Amino acid sequence: MEKNIQSFANYCLQRFIQILVEKNRKLNIQVEPMHVTVQLEDEEDEDDRNDIEQLNLTLNYLKEFFQILNTYLLSRIMNIQTTKDQSIETISLMSIFSTTISNDFIELIREHLLNIIPNDFQYMEIFHSLLQTVNKFEKYLIEIKFFSSKQTTNILSSVVGNIEESIIKSRCRTYLNQSRELLQSNTNLNTSFKTIEIGDNEQIFQETQQEKERYQNQTSSNILSSNISLDELDANMFRFPRTTIVEHVYNYMAFVRKVLQEADHVDNYGAHLCATARNMMELFHVIYGNLREKKAQEFPYLTALHFNTYMYVAHECLLLGEEYYHLKNKTGDGQPITFVDYVAIFRNQAANLLKTQLDTQRDLLTSFIKEIGAFHSIADEGENQDRLKRAINKCTIQLENLSRNWRDVFSPHVYFKVLGYLCDHVSQLLIKETLSLEDIPEQECEIMVNVFTQWSTFLQNILVKDEISPGLNILARLAPNLTRFNELCLVLNSSLQTIVDRWFNGQGPLASQFTAFEVKQLIRALFQTSERRTAALAKIQ
Repeated sequence: MEKNIQSFANYCLQRFIQILVEKNRKLNIQVEPMHVTVQLEDEEDEDDRNDIEQLNLTLNYLKEFFQILNTYLLSRIMNIQTTKDQSIETISLMSIFSTTISNDFIELIREHLLNIIPNDFQYMEIFHSLLQTVNKFEKYLIEIKFFSSKQTTNILSSVVGNIEESIIKSRCRTYLNQSRELLQSNTNLNTSFKTIEIGDNEQIFQETQQEKERYQNQTSSNILSSNISLDELDANMFRFPRTTIVEHVYNYMAFVRKVLQEADHVDNYGAHLCATARNMMELFHVIYGNLREKKAQEFPYLTALHFNTYMYVAHECLLLGEEYYHLKNKTGDGQPITFVDYVAIFRNQAANLLKTQLDTQRDLLTSFIKEIGAFHSIADEGENQDRLKRAINKCTIQLENLSRNWRDVFSPHVYFKVLGYLCDHVSQLLIKETLSLEDIPEQECEIMVNVFTQWSTFLQNILVKDEISPGLNILARLAPNLTRFNELCLVLNSSLQTIVDRWFNGQGPLASQFTAFEVKQLIRALFQTSERRTAALAKIQ
């Protein structure tokens, strides 16, 4: 008999109670003299009710269901005597029924109640009404002995706790779910997804002495101005240069700001919203890179775009803590909310992404130069001459393609830094190969001068003559081998006396780019043995 009651209890849980709660069905009970019919039907006006109202109705159905069970079956008792020597034991059917499913029943109701906690205070009244229904239902279950009177009071509704705090926590969970959905959108990235241009290249206005004094006299509530003198701090360091980033990441950071602004406006439990804002940044750190970095490494355009995006998020993390410093009164521990610990993380992700792409491009350009083979044989056959020209053309085409992909995406500083790095690498390879030659015949030298001049002209057009070029001084620092390569071209196309003049006792422009050993090596390769060459070599010290 006991096993039959247990099987019946599991049947009721699975075929009636769970379906009522999870499927939002309607309970229809018909009581006749000889039997009772219990049916579950589809709700006709289900769409007119929200989740809170629906659960309220479902609890009433459950109460009816338990009333029928208690009235016609479970209120009965059994007298059990296992052996003749033992006394008769009285057990109610309800106790067997309860022992079998009560824990699963409690978990089902608590979980469903937790999932429908509203995230808007406008539903606070009807949710409070629902909790009253839950408490009445629980009292009835204690009355019919489905719950023991010794159990914790409000075992079903205790999952909610403070209603106002629960609503804030529900709102936080909603924000995190929305954050996850936003980050997982556009997972199939290509070169046509939405981007947005942010930042500017204009310098901030020059502050007057009066303005500086006003900021310096502010109270220590401003962590930035209290610890750093504005005379030592360039305000432009907190401005973001003009770049192109992924649009939905821009929207994501606006979403983080929205959460922080809400934390600023709520009277209580703002600490939950502050913690949610940090959790949103952690979600970005974990999800965004895993979904996009592999694809971004395949295409130079995507590399630039996601480099900018990471740097933008890092920049926002640098500013958010100061902007919302006043939220320290709402963080719970009195400490200001900060995101500065994510700055290095996102900058490293950006740097690693760009480094991987630059390594790939550098290896590709290196392979083009290596295809030439030995420079000393380029004049022997026409094919060798064409091989040198083809290698330089390949480098030129590849860098032009990178320029088209990167020029309007990177900030000007980063654009010239990465492009200058690759151009500098090719120039360094050409210099290295030339310096390794022991003999450069006149015909071979003419071929090299023509091809090298073509490469030098390309460098001038793509780096120096660009309207957004930072200028020769900065380019010389970003790509030191460019000036060195131009000097090499002059040497290859100069007379012996001109080379000596450009050396100028170690004080001339040639001496600033090449060592005495390297210049002597070039002279020996370019000019045959003679008294003039010996005299020239003697002057290169």
